[in-house]
Amino acid sequence: MHGQQLAPDGAADGRPDWYYSSIREFYIPADRSAEWVTRLVGVSYEHAADADAALVAADIEAFQAREAEMYEGAGLDPAYERAAGGQFVSAQFSPQEVARIEWSQEPAVALQQVYDLTGVNVGREMGALSTIGDLLQPGVVDAATGAVLLEAAALIPGIRLLDAPVDFSGRQGVAIAVDEGTGYEHQLVFDSETGLPMGSRAIGMPVDGTGGTVLWESSGYSSAVVGFAP
Repeated sequence: MHGQQLAPDGAADGRPDWYYSSIREFYIPADRSAEWVTRLVGVSYEHAADADAALVAADIEAFQAREAEMYEGAGLDPAYERAAGGQFVSAQFSPQEVARIEWSQEPAVALQQVYDLTGVNVGREMGALSTIGDLLQPGVVDAATGAVLLEAAALIPGIRLLDAPVDFSGRQGVAIAVDEGTGYEHQLVFDSETGLPMGSRAIGMPVDGTGGTVLWESSGYSSAVVGFAP
């Protein structure tokens, strides 16, 4: 599941006026170089209670047009996207690229590998935490590599454990976070009972220090072994 909150350009308070969420299924083949499939299951739009409904409707229509143009330009069906090796158009990096990495068992070295994979200098620490969250999604790296990446996350400058549980898509979670003083905080959230990663999100932190706004959220719910892909 992926959710994203958006605000019109120039919004004085920076608060989003509407919320977009989509649910997708990913089919990952046993042979990782074979064709991966992502299937759109559902999409919903919800406007904030204090937002102008007409302006929100126009903004959503423009957003849908941009999405359609992106898929049409890439020659893709928005309902189904297929890609050899999981190299989807919207992917930050391809699983094939990740598979070629010989991950170090030294957390500090593995963290540098994450920095190299992320390839950003601005927001470097938040980018690293976001990348580690993506790598911990089912089917991307093996359990041993995932364990090293968690140790690497602990070495990110400014990383901290939030002092209170968080609600993550209606589930109780424990979060680690990085805030680089840019007005945004990136969180990686773990299930309170199992300790397994649930997903990640970005929080917009207002200058007055009051509660932040969830700008986007990405999480995986379940996985299973199946004998087919649509």
